Amino acid sequence: MLAGLKKANALALMASLPVAVGAAMLVALPPSSGVALAASATASDWTKAVMSWKDRPLRSGQKPVTIILWDVWDGPRYELAERLVKDFEAAYPWIKVSRQLHTTWGITTKFTATLAGGSPPDVVMLPRTDIPSFIDAGALVPLDSFMVERKVTKDIFFPADIGSFLVNGKTWALPTPSGGATNFLVIYNRDRFEEAGLPDRAPLTWQEFASFSQKLVEFKDGQLVRYGGQMSRHPQLFLPMLYSNAGEYISRDLRKITFDSSEGVEALGFAVSFTNQVNRGKAQIDRIYSRFANTAPFYSGVEAIWWTNVSAFFWIDDQAKGIRYGIGSMPYNANNPKAESHGVVEGGWGYVLPETGNDARKYAAFLLLEWFTVEREGAGWFMLQQKRPSPVIAYNLNPDYLKVNPLWPQVIKVMEKDVTIPITPVHRDIQQAYYTAWNQAMTGDLSPEDALKQAAAKAQQRLDEYWKSRK
Repeated sequence: MLAGLKKANALALMASLPVAVGAAMLVALPPSSGVALAASATASDWTKAVMSWKDRPLRSGQKPVTIILWDVWDGPRYELAERLVKDFEAAYPWIKVSRQLHTTWGITTKFTATLAGGSPPDVVMLPRTDIPSFIDAGALVPLDSFMVERKVTKDIFFPADIGSFLVNGKTWALPTPSGGATNFLVIYNRDRFEEAGLPDRAPLTWQEFASFSQKLVEFKDGQLVRYGGQMSRHPQLFLPMLYSNAGEYISRDLRKITFDSSEGVEALGFAVSFTNQVNRGKAQIDRIYSRFANTAPFYSGVEAIWWTNVSAFFWIDDQAKGIRYGIGSMPYNANNPKAESHGVVEGGWGYVLPETGNDARKYAAFLLLEWFTVEREGAGWFMLQQKRPSPVIAYNLNPDYLKVNPLWPQVIKVMEKDVTIPITPVHRDIQQAYYTAWNQAMTGDLSPEDALKQAAAKAQQRLDEYWKSRK
């Protein structure tokens, strides 16, 4: 398979990666993570819930080897990742790591190019939505044999985090950071809420989000000055709104696009109506955001309800230390009796092993992957320093989390509501279709119903092309 990849055009590779011969791509859909968390919480000592690297079986007679790691841990997180690498090298002194930093938006393209050139790195951090294409291409190594050898079990992770990495009965990546509480965590400004006479909690429903925002919005000479929340600049809201309205974006057999359902139209219709009626149009929000090119309006109190993710705790301390805030989960549609709050695990990252053809390097690479995703001294410490949850359930029970974030139990409750969604190798194209629909409806170019209908037709065509290529 890699021989074929070497000959491929690097720029075109991601658009039409060759598919592996065999069974159809089947994504495991695990149960709710709440049961797993409750089980971990009963452990007398959370530090013993996951086996230490010191107790795992280790091959003898290892020879010195240097492996290459690609990741995207930039800014204040760069030195944290550097410490992880140094600690790893101290634990496994025959392994040296050459770490290379890449951008979040460029790492997939560069990885694709190295596959085409036949010289991939040993360990790569990739966006969740890009990993299925590389699985399909036969470019990755399944992790299961290493996991069995090292006694790493899948049940240590939140099911919603590990779920989309379980394809055709194999494990292709391990998660870090968590994709939970990503689409979307709600953070609200407690001082703004108190000032407006609102309850000290996040809105629970779409309808509350609108009514709270109506009390928080302020205009001066027809111009928006401060506001509650905004939806027009967040096409990523569509999927969690859809799932919080008892909808789904694709059929369970991955053959039929379903995001243009009545539940989808209701979700987009609400977002458009909210934008026009409460914030008086997308242009008002765009004007505000033009003043905050390198920061977030929430930090200065201009925005009172922020759609964000768990990385926000780290950045609030960095950009707006001392701000009083609370958190909540994705609002649901109170007018739908079947609806309930759900975030979706569409984002997040996974660490993978590219197919290098060198067994000794693969083993060393898995040990490094394990350090960044499984080990308490590595993965657990790394997420704690960033004030964000670990995909490893037990590490979130570390009492030190309460020291850095008193709201930590609420963060876990948000994550328990997250659901795994199936991600196909053409997910980027499907995603772009409903993003486009969102933007077309927000600008008034199309009605929500027509925008979703056109987007679904385009997404269905791409999905059909993919399945046809599998025959």
